Amino acid sequence: AEMSVGRYPDAVAAFQKALDLDPYNSAAWRNKGDALYAQGEYGAAIDAFDRALAVNANDLYALLQKGVCLQMMGRTAQAMDTYNEVIRLAEREVRRNPNEAKYDATLWTNKADALTKLGRYQEAVEAYQNAIAINPKYERAVTGIEHVNETLFRARGSPELLNTPILPVETTPG
Repeated sequence: AEMSVGRYPDAVAAFQKALDLDPYNSAAWRNKGDALYAQGEYGAAIDAFDRALAVNANDLYALLQKGVCLQMMGRTAQAMDTYNEVIRLAEREVRRNPNEAKYDATLWTNKADALTKLGRYQEAVEAYQNAIAINPKYERAVTGIEHVNETLFRARGSPELLNTPILPVETTPG
């Protein structure tokens, strides 16, 4: 509730209380990371995302958000490595559990977000399309594909844009 109304310091405190009760709650670590990110506390957010990943190494959202924080801190090479890891883990998950992947819009959106950040727009469009086919109302996927399509449209006049990784639309915390 605190996150949804923009009271991020209160949200951090609430998530910390939850973590005091259950330090293995990966969702609370991830949400705390989102609240810290929203305040511009990128180093602390990375720590929270790392804790979420320590509990669940396959948490693609936490890994993606860690990459965003690294990029915001100017640590571009590390961010790019992190985005590549998101893609690798997403592709591994699709191979391991193809039936479940057919119903996991978040998996495809996380992959698409990482591809977008790497400037791999055509692949990102395909991943967003998979997410939207699963859940046509999934806001992160809809916003993401709109952003990529806009970038591709603008690149018609400036093709060099296609070879430049960008910072796409902010993901919605939580």
